[in-house]
Amino acid sequence: MHSDAKQPADFNPYAPPTIAESCLAPVQEVVGMWRDGNNLVLHRDFVLPAKCARTLEPADSVYRFQSGFWRMTHIAIPVSRKWTRQRWWRFAAYLCLSVLTPVLCFAVFDAAPTDALKTLLAIGGVCLAALFFLLASDMFSPFTWAGTQGPYVSILGFSRLYLRSLPAWPGLKKIQQPVEL
Repeated sequence: MHSDAKQPADFNPYAPPTIAESCLAPVQEVVGMWRDGNNLVLHRDFVLPAKCARTLEPADSVYRFQSGFWRMTHIAIPVSRKWTRQRWWRFAAYLCLSVLTPVLCFAVFDAAPTDALKTLLAIGGVCLAALFFLLASDMFSPFTWAGTQGPYVSILGFSRLYLRSLPAWPGLKKIQQPVEL
């Protein structure tokens, strides 16, 4: 398409469009943490206090949490040694149950008086083993990424007592206010 209108000499048709400076007002970000139902909402640069996210005891170690699959926001969640020990004992118990359940079901398989009971033992043993295995694998991800809103990350998995002590999340629009120049 050719137009007869005269263009300025320095006009570049491949340059990105320009936006007026008044439209690009900087936004002030509030760094902190809030509760949003069962989720903890925090700024990606916020450092959590040194109390366990599950037991509220003083934290001895840190659980490294990566929010989202491709967002690569790393958050250090403080946890206590007591909770870490409980977590590994639960993992070991669920793993043992996932192995022992089908073994026990198939051990009594021959003693079952009817074919229907044998079928129930076989299917039930496999289903229970799968359930216990899923519970054991859930021990590897005690905290769940629930979403992001700009620079704020929402995480599920904190105890209710931990969340009760926090103010309610006012929402992104109320948090981010344009800075007056």
